[in-house]
Amino acid sequence: MDAGLHGGEVGLDFAEARCYGSGDSCVAEAGEGDRVKLIVKPSQLKGEVLIPASKSHTIRALVVATLADGVSEITNPLDSLDTRAAVDACRALGGRITTGDAWQVEGVGGKVAPPADVIDVKTRGRRSTS
Repeated sequence: MDAGLHGGEVGLDFAEARCYGSGDSCVAEAGEGDRVKLIVKPSQLKGEVLIPASKSHTIRALVVATLADGVSEITNPLDSLDTRAAVDACRALGGRITTGDAWQVEGVGGKVAPPADVIDVKTRGRRSTS
């Protein structure tokens, strides 16, 4: 962690620092005699974090939910051509999926249905070799 202090103060790279002391504070030394007093107090972090929608996360959640037993909800999915192709593929394997702001997936409980035909993923995931 880089403390990156500004305004004429000394910057300290904690990744290379040594810390000594006891109790709730210590002195960190980065070298060349630079010192900073680091005060550490016990605390708890509470709350929720909403990460940006991700194609990778959405498709993985969709596949896992399709294989699971029961109903799953995917919140904040990325709605794109690639993820819609994954929805179609999961439906072809027996998943029941409702899309909207959040996606509801009724899983197959590990009992994947054989598809009636070849699953068309609409050329998603192809990479150019050039």
